[in-house]
Amino acid sequence: MLRPLIFFAIIVVVLIYYRDSSTTPPARTPPPALRPTPAVPVSESLRTSHRRTVAVGDLHSDLAQALAVLRMAGIVDNDSNWSGGSATLVQTGDIVDRGPDTIALYNLFDKLRTQAKEAGGEVVNVFGNHEVMNLGGDLRYVTEEDYASFGGRQKRREAWDVRSGWLGKQIFGQFNITYVHHGHTVFSHGDMEAEWAQLGVEEMNDLAHEAIWNSNYRAPIFQGTGPIWSRSHALLE
Repeated sequence: MLRPLIFFAIIVVVLIYYRDSSTTPPARTPPPALRPTPAVPVSESLRTSHRRTVAVGDLHSDLAQALAVLRMAGIVDNDSNWSGGSATLVQTGDIVDRGPDTIALYNLFDKLRTQAKEAGGEVVNVFGNHEVMNLGGDLRYVTEEDYASFGGRQKRREAWDVRSGWLGKQIFGQFNITYVHHGHTVFSHGDMEAEWAQLGVEEMNDLAHEAIWNSNYRAPIFQGTGPIWSRSHALLE
């Protein structure tokens, strides 16, 4: 998604739910024959009946603005540690591109994921189109500062490899293309078209992970009507 030049486009939606229990689907991985490592669940049942849900959109490699938003929402403290208690934080993609702080932001979410779980909360990450672009080698929005933070272009490419790179493996194991919360609220980076919604969350996530594992970035789920690109509802098309 393109961020306006003047504004840093971050949308924070805070939803408060009161539910007795919540079970969310696990992260999807390729078929067992293709699976590189044991699957890491994106979400587990939470242990409290009073929970907030905070959704944050495009962060685009801007650590300072990301932390400002998360602190405003009561998700992290002044030391950038989890302070959200039993809350659920959903980051709806596009952590990468247009800025210098790619490594710092992915490391932040990896740390918060662990801290949230220990506190009875959770962190959920959803693929944005820019995650998929970078995994597929479309680097047109990568900044020189970003390349330098990885130690150069070659080392950055190696880091993003889903089979052997530290960041590629992290993203592949922890991100899904869509996520359903409390059984009725669906999160995705773009709009959810009926043709995809009818497949269900698990099948969409399976299709996305299988396509990434096989380097098939022209798969239909990554095209214009798919959950990472569609804007039809936003544009009332």
